[in-house]
Amino acid sequence: MVFSIKQNQKKIIFLLKVIGFLLLFAVFCYFRFYNLNKRIIFDWDQEHYAYEIKNIVKNNKFTLIGPRANNDRGFFLAPYFTYIFLPFYLLTNLHPSGSIIFIVFYNCFFFFVSFFIIKKLFGSTQAFLFLGLWACNGLLVGYDIIPWWPILIPLGVVITWYWLDKIKGENITIDWLFLGITLGFFINMHFQFIFIVFFSLIYLVVSQLQKKILSLKRIIFLFLGFLIMFTPLFLFDLRHNFLNIKLFFNFFFSN
Repeated sequence: MVFSIKQNQKKIIFLLKVIGFLLLFAVFCYFRFYNLNKRIIFDWDQEHYAYEIKNIVKNNKFTLIGPRANNDRGFFLAPYFTYIFLPFYLLTNLHPSGSIIFIVFYNCFFFFVSFFIIKKLFGSTQAFLFLGLWACNGLLVGYDIIPWWPILIPLGVVITWYWLDKIKGENITIDWLFLGITLGFFINMHFQFIFIVFFSLIYLVVSQLQKKILSLKRIIFLFLGFLIMFTPLFLFDLRHNFLNIKLFFNFFFSN
């Protein structure tokens, strides 16, 4: 009898969590997708993506460089955001409304991935609280409907938490590679992600030294994964007399 009551309580609690999850998702979507076609922007950045995608589809010219960091004197980042955008423009036959489909897809993806990662790391209460605050924050809503590369940074932070937690727990070598790929990919979304890279390195060093298991092999896998994500830029520099590397050093070290 007692066992049956506990089972029923668990079922009720689970049902309430499912209902709460669906209501939260509905609120999240409402603030972002209501009249989205009238709220979304199509400015210089979005026009630039559209022309790059047109070159890929119509002229078979795959770009090896993405946006420039900071200004027109900055260095180039990798073109991954253009590649991500490509299938959404294909769905609309290169019409700019592909941006709308991208925004809907990305926000839904962010919601589900963030919820399950934060639930795994901290618990369901924290996941509901995190997404509840995110869903209703007007500033974040405004940013979440802009189709440009910095929109991916919050997703990168959450995924980085996931790999750091896995490394802290299981410490499998392949997870170091995946962490490196994650850091390398998202730093090419926006250079401000460099702060997350520094945080991750400090966290790894401290946690590994505490366990006295710092491994050169794992460090090599981490940096290998990180460097792999700069392959398009390496190819670009080989073709253009190392232009981007020069821009990078001039940006930080010249007057």
